[in-house]
Amino acid sequence: MSLSNNLISLLQIGYLMNCLMLWKKSIQGIFGVAIFNFSRLGRLRKNRKYTILLGKYASKLNKSSLGEIIFELGLYSRFLKDSQWRGTIFYAIGLLYYDDYLIFRSFFRSLLQRRKRLSYLEKELILRALLSTYPCKARAFCKLYFPKDILLYFSLLSFLDKKTVVQSERLFTIKRPQNILLAANFIASQPEQQIGFINEVMGFYQLPKISLVDRRLPLFVTNIKSGQESIVKTDDHLPLVSVLMTTFNSQEFVEASLLSLIKQNYSNKEIIVVDDNSSDDTCKIIHSLSVKYPFIRLIQLPVNVGTYVAKSIAIKFARGEFVTCHDSDDWAHPNKLIEQMQPLLNDPNLVATFSKWFRVSKEGKAYSRMIIPFIRLNPSSALFRRKIVESQIGLWDWVKTGADSEFNARIKLVFGERLVKVVNKPLTIGSHRENSLMTSLETEFSSGKRIIRQQYWESWNEWHIKQISRNKHIRINNRVIEDSFPVPSEIRVNKRDVYYCFNQLGLSMG
Repeated sequence: MSLSNNLISLLQIGYLMNCLMLWKKSIQGIFGVAIFNFSRLGRLRKNRKYTILLGKYASKLNKSSLGEIIFELGLYSRFLKDSQWRGTIFYAIGLLYYDDYLIFRSFFRSLLQRRKRLSYLEKELILRALLSTYPCKARAFCKLYFPKDILLYFSLLSFLDKKTVVQSERLFTIKRPQNILLAANFIASQPEQQIGFINEVMGFYQLPKISLVDRRLPLFVTNIKSGQESIVKTDDHLPLVSVLMTTFNSQEFVEASLLSLIKQNYSNKEIIVVDDNSSDDTCKIIHSLSVKYPFIRLIQLPVNVGTYVAKSIAIKFARGEFVTCHDSDDWAHPNKLIEQMQPLLNDPNLVATFSKWFRVSKEGKAYSRMIIPFIRLNPSSALFRRKIVESQIGLWDWVKTGADSEFNARIKLVFGERLVKVVNKPLTIGSHRENSLMTSLETEFSSGKRIIRQQYWESWNEWHIKQISRNKHIRINNRVIEDSFPVPSEIRVNKRDVYYCFNQLGLSMG
């Protein structure tokens, strides 16, 4: 009897243990999914994977997080179109980008009367929106809500070209790149002082120093030279890098820009220049250099089709396994190609590298359209394995402006952070001038041109999100008559002119 009782007891214990195990697995299943989702969302947010978050997990985000992510992606029109944002700080941000400042101010004041106080995050978002739309108004906002942010305040003064006596020694004794460049803007009145500050920045990133061509003139892209006077001999053992440059009435800048590429320390390169129907002496200058340096090739277009179509034509003539671009009014540090190629040579799985830049005005002052920081990602710096990029995601969208940003986002989105590397060094110095492609869209922050650029930005971002949500490829195919996503008519290229150029050059559209 005791044996029977013991057996029953053991069976009961086994049953209970089995129930406990099933219960434990059930609990783990329920909470495991939650933990997975939380860690997954947190990781995506930390890594700034906002497109994936909106494409895959938008329904799992609370309202505040959703608003922040929409803001970070720059989809400001959503705040005006979707009624859930009415009466919120996000609606105010939408007004800043798409409406008159006075309308924003009226709404913002009524919001403050209802809310009394704003959170730190809300104030930060408003400030960031003001910096990129109405920097003059941002100055007062910064002084009121962020009085201790000296670096930001003086960066604003520098952007607005406000002459002031800088009394904060602490600001300029901190030897960080932003502080150094900012100090130069206020303190360096002579060219030798300007280049001295720039070389402090170069030293911070362990880059060789540069110098002025003419010590009497301010620092500018046309007045910079490197210590690299001799041309590095071609080494066929290294993969060929094709550098694409497009020009249009660039006679003032193109020689300095090309010389900076000619004197690169990377020893196997070619430079393909496509001139977009210039009417000045740009082509004469390029031809003169191509006679001396046979690795330069000039292609002249019969009609103007815009820089991104011109890049697409340039790559047709490129022979390199690797491709990168360089703007005709920028100056490349002699280490640019080798710094960006080294990670690709070390890791055959790596698809692309990017690098940083900063811009300077003709007066030799550092400049950033976004106020701070001066040093940021160079939008035209992508150096990539041509075959895999061209086959899997396509090249640049055929529009007049803004396609670099879309192309870069597509590379990062499709290949992911493990296959794309950013070289955190300012390997390019860009020019800030009134008639440049970038600057012409920022002379008036409330102008229609800015809104057109913003509309294009939002359109391609929404397309990326839609493709992600549907598990579809994110690839540009310019041979298709219809665009992948809506493009403002003001920045569309004339497809007939594009076809004409391809035909005249004997190129296929594929």
